[in-house]
Amino acid sequence: MTTSRTTRLLTAPIACVLAIALGTTAPASASSTTKQDPRNDVVLGDANRGLDLAAVQLKTQHRKKSIRVTFKLHSPVSSAATLMKPGGVAVEFIKNKRIWRIVRIATTDGVLGSDVCSYARSGEVIEPYDCSTLPVTQVDATTYRTVVELRQVKKGAKVLQWTAGSMDFSAGTPVVDSLTAKDRRPFRWRL
Repeated sequence: MTTSRTTRLLTAPIACVLAIALGTTAPASASSTTKQDPRNDVVLGDANRGLDLAAVQLKTQHRKKSIRVTFKLHSPVSSAATLMKPGGVAVEFIKNKRIWRIVRIATTDGVLGSDVCSYARSGEVIEPYDCSTLPVTQVDATTYRTVVELRQVKKGAKVLQWTAGSMDFSAGTPVVDSLTAKDRRPFRWRL
């Protein structure tokens, strides 16, 4: 069956308007950043024990609506106690001048879990608040992954400032590893 020229001329603008109205635009491209951390560079404690970060990768997904956070360690975790809260591995996002949004992977009663919570950026110790549970995956013996919605970190952000770290309290004295930019400043990631 052939269509007339008039029919084609009338349907083309309608199809164009429908495409615009339904939002058929090109998908937003994913953005990612990966930062490496040297072996045995812990800032506190014994470098031969505890969690030693090797790398942290942040990658947007789902049209930049969520962030996949991947932690890579230099060696496998020796026991669930090594990741026990309040320790574990974490990325600290700056929400504003007063608040961190911290994404943490840790164990509670031997069970691996992940959450995002608000913490005060001031020096005073305040309990975490506004917490949400996140999905967590142990990819292999040294790799852990979670996903957080961008709105749970900083709604509408185009640039995120972040640092990362690990803490192990299993031996009684803490072992702390920190991943920051030059002069201990946060990294900047353009989404």
